[in-house]
Amino acid sequence: MIQKIQQDIVRPHFADTERNAIAENAVSYIPQFSRRYYLSQLSDDPENASVLAAACKIYTSARDFRETCRFPYGITAEEAFQALDLLEYDCPELFQLDFFHTDTYYSDSQTDYISSMELSYQMTKEEYRLHLEDCKKVIASVCEQADGLSDYEKELLVF
Repeated sequence: MIQKIQQDIVRPHFADTERNAIAENAVSYIPQFSRRYYLSQLSDDPENASVLAAACKIYTSARDFRETCRFPYGITAEEAFQALDLLEYDCPELFQLDFFHTDTYYSDSQTDYISSMELSYQMTKEEYRLHLEDCKKVIASVCEQADGLSDYEKELLVF
């Protein structure tokens, strides 16, 4: 269930130049951005710049284990939750984030633009670091085993 807590903070739409800057600079917010299937498609469409901007803010907040993700521009709850969905699909390194329980946001009662979202985590920063090291070891092992294999054999190895 989504909880909506009202705040009287006015957040206007951000300008087209700001939207374009977010789309052009998403590479600096999200590593290997061009390899992110869904997120990279957002940069092609100016209409989706709000979702991409939200994704960038949520990504950096989750990466830094912040409890609150603040949006300094006007986005709707729908855009923020669409960004969360795309991050869940495209960014497996955010496995510390509890996408299912990240559902509290704060909005302006007059415009329904949200100003911030509370993020929920499945683990602590230290637990995440340990699990990430385990993941890197598995990846290194698979890469070592795949050395010299054909593309088809590599696919069979992974699956």
